[in-house]
This record gives sequence, C-alpha cells and structure tokens, in this order.
Amino acid sequence: VALVKKKNKVDDYFCGGALISRLYVLTASHCIERENASNIRVALGAHDSDNGPEPVAVSKFIMHPKYYRRTYLNDIALVKLQEPATLSETVRVICLPTSPVFTSPNDTAVVAGWGWNRYQQGKSYKQLQELELPILSPPTCVSKYGGVIQETNLCAGGLKDKTHAP
Repeated sequence: VALVKKKNKVDDYFCGGALISRLYVLTASHCIERENASNIRVALGAHDSDNGPEPVAVSKFIMHPKYYRRTYLNDIALVKLQEPATLSETVRVICLPTSPVFTSPNDTAVVAGWGWNRYQQGKSYKQLQELELPILSPPTCVSKYGGVIQETNLCAGGLKDKTHAP
C-alpha cells in the first residue's frame, strides 16, 4: 500500500501502509499529521510508482490520540477508504496475530516502504523497498538513537548505511 498525493500534477508515493480490513489502512501518524484526507489517495497493491494501480479515495484519518511528534511515541494511524477495497491476487488484507507477539533482540524484522533516497535529492524510491533488520534491545536502542524509548516501541536497525525503525 502506498499513500499518494499530487505533486506537480504527478502522483507522489510518500508513505507506506498495510490494508488491515477492506476499509482501513494502518500507517504512521507522522505520514499524515500535516495532510488533509481529501488530498490523499491510497494505491492498493502498489509495488512500482511508475506503473502502479489507480489510487482510491480516502474519507478520513484517525491518528492515535496520544501521538507525540517529537519522540514519535504512538506513531500509528488509520486511513479510512471511501469505498471498501476490492481484493485480488495483488490486494489482500494482512494477517494480524490474534494475541500479542513479543520480540527479542535475537529476532529480525522486515520493514518495507517507499523510503527517502538521499542520492536522488530526497525523492522517494520508485519501487517498494524491503530490508531485514535486527531487533535491538531497549538499552542498545537508546545508546544508538538517543531519546526515551517506551515499552511500546519496537526498535530495529544498526546496519551501516541502512535505514532504521525506532
């Protein structure tokens, strides 16, 4: 899933998300906090921004009520689609665990997104990016990224020249 807005009359894929039901996409609050739902569309099943699906309209955003911009605490939000998604071979609702899943520093996480490409003047990548990162312990996370880490944070990263997800 890609969040899309028009930039110079061209669709700009600027953030990712996951379809959690036919009507809702899970994304990050920092992606939508300065946006208006009427200006954003969602490309379901998107993998390549130059050859992506026709984006669908959004009816509203629901940001976590305790989202804190400075530390990204509770950086989670829902995007409600105007119409239920049409499911297909390339558009599916993700499987979510039925009970809490705990991770340990020995685990790895796969992150996906459109990223920020510093080699292209900060533009997003044209293809959806994927990266496997190690889960970091809270003390390692604090020493690596600084700031206050909450028990609800999942911290991953630590690879040179790779992205991270505190």
